[in-house]
Amino acid sequence: MGSGHMLLTVLALVLLGFVLLTMNRSMVNTSEQNIGASVGLNAVSLAESFFESAQRLRFDEKDLTDPAVSNAGDLTPADLLGPDAGESQSNVAGLDDIDDFNGFNRDTTLKTVSDLTGMLFHIQARVCYVQPEQPWKDLTARTFNKRMDVTITSSLLPAGESLKFQHVFSHWRQFVDFTN
Repeated sequence: MGSGHMLLTVLALVLLGFVLLTMNRSMVNTSEQNIGASVGLNAVSLAESFFESAQRLRFDEKDLTDPAVSNAGDLTPADLLGPDAGESQSNVAGLDDIDDFNGFNRDTTLKTVSDLTGMLFHIQARVCYVQPEQPWKDLTARTFNKRMDVTITSSLLPAGESLKFQHVFSHWRQFVDFTN
């Protein structure tokens, strides 16, 4: 083998190494993106199931005894939003109204088919009164609208990143006049 052939062989090996390195880097990036997408989808599922759990509950403790409550001043004061006496957030099935989720703070693990060890998520929830015109603004005054903020963090998310979800629940009073 002459020096020309030797040089072509070395160049071919360098080119092959470069191609393999590029393909490996591409596969690693794709794998990281797949993990990120999976974590994001699971976080969205967690938040959505949280909102659905709250949606099946009454709007307020007062609403349990008087479903036609028509005075917002009769609702739970903003500083008392949270589980009522005898209720515990460790037993979500025992909660009876939306604001019982205020202060919720728990770790949960979701097991997936591809990851049998599971993904660890930390969930925090906060409930406050809002106006429909300004749902981003917390109120201390009682209204017929409550916003639930759910924040989800995970070690699988980029450092310091958390996913925040919000949902506004409203209590609609329907008055029917049968005299007309």
